[in-house]
Amino acid sequence: MSGPKVVVLVTREQMLAMADGLLNRLDQAIASWAAEGQRCGMLSDEEIAATRRRRASLAALMETDDLVQLQKQVPDEIAFLKADVSRRQQAAADRAEQVARRQRHSRHGAATVLRALEAKGVAIPAELKESLARMRAGKSPDNAEAVLAHAFALLAPASPATLSAAQQVLAQGLRSSSGTDMDVQAWKAANAALDRDPAITRLDRHIGEAAVHLGQVEAAEFAARLLVVEQQADEARGRLLMDSLILDLAGAIDTARKRRAARETLQELGAEIRAYSASEAATFAERASQLGVGASIAAMDVLIESGQALVAQAQQQQAAEARRRAVLGGLAKLGYEVHDGMETAWANDGRVVVRKPSVPGYGVEVGGQAARMQVRVVTTDAERDVSRDRDVEIMWCGEFGQLQEMLASRGDELLIERALGVGEVPLKVVSNVQETQRGATQNRSMS
Repeated sequence: MSGPKVVVLVTREQMLAMADGLLNRLDQAIASWAAEGQRCGMLSDEEIAATRRRRASLAALMETDDLVQLQKQVPDEIAFLKADVSRRQQAAADRAEQVARRQRHSRHGAATVLRALEAKGVAIPAELKESLARMRAGKSPDNAEAVLAHAFALLAPASPATLSAAQQVLAQGLRSSSGTDMDVQAWKAANAALDRDPAITRLDRHIGEAAVHLGQVEAAEFAARLLVVEQQADEARGRLLMDSLILDLAGAIDTARKRRAARETLQELGAEIRAYSASEAATFAERASQLGVGASIAAMDVLIESGQALVAQAQQQQAAEARRRAVLGGLAKLGYEVHDGMETAWANDGRVVVRKPSVPGYGVEVGGQAARMQVRVVTTDAERDVSRDRDVEIMWCGEFGQLQEMLASRGDELLIERALGVGEVPLKVVSNVQETQRGATQNRSMS
């Protein structure tokens, strides 16, 4: 048995509201995951269907009242989806990197063979010349290697069988002195050497990531800068331009990733807020839309903090209302006088006193706005026979146990966090209980 208590009440109504918010957030995470996976070309219809089946199984936990598991598993599922998106983006970037490397090889090969053909004065067929020019400008056809092989074949010397011994010696000397003789294998060897250059490797990687994370306009701008770098005759200046391009690409990709993550967080917060207040969610969504596509990360972070505060506030308000309804409803079933407006009085004043007609001069005070509440027996009669106080406290302890059982039967959990012994402290004397209750009723009617 105990006297004044500090208790914690978690209501089923509160848990259901939080579950709704989490499922809303999961729905938004699934939508973002599916959209990004499909955009990257790395997601199948069956994978989307499997994810929706997992979502349905999580929602089914609400039907079995396994809300604790739901609150644990939904965040885990959201975290999995975000990690899965990153993995798919990585795979898409790997694929785009390979494309970027092949395009670089084609550009390099086209520029090299054109220089060699022009230096040797070889007549280039018009169609071949046009194809090589397009490749040098970064527009590689699907048959790029075949085009290059054709062009390199034009550099091959005449067959030795058609030359005299003296002509063969002269041709070999000319090839050695001009330095323009080259075949496909030599070109491939030169590309392999470039591929081992750490700067070139980083550049290929960033170009691949740009194809995944940046918009088409921004990616095209970096592609144009890359062409300028590759056409730079001054090797030292070309290296400086390349380093600058790599740094700018890395910064743009990092910003794009952070911006996308922030926007998804904003969307998830908006979905979670909707579980508590449609009007608040609409206002929050409007604020998010006003940020625009190129909004700064700092501005988005500010709104994220605001959204998190809104969720926390909504959860606290909903939980407090549910606790007040649960406690006052339980006390009414135990025979206490619970009037209209007491919930409002409790919310406004932080506490309320309820009385039991069969126990005149005494009441139970319940208070607290946060998760913790205080409950204690109080008296309205300073001149009472204090010898009755202990009996009333003992009676209340029994009723408190009944209240716990009653709440537990509907899925609520009322736990004692701290309690004093019966008679350990004198009863608190309260006054104007009737006036307080009457004022609560008036507040209810005016609202």
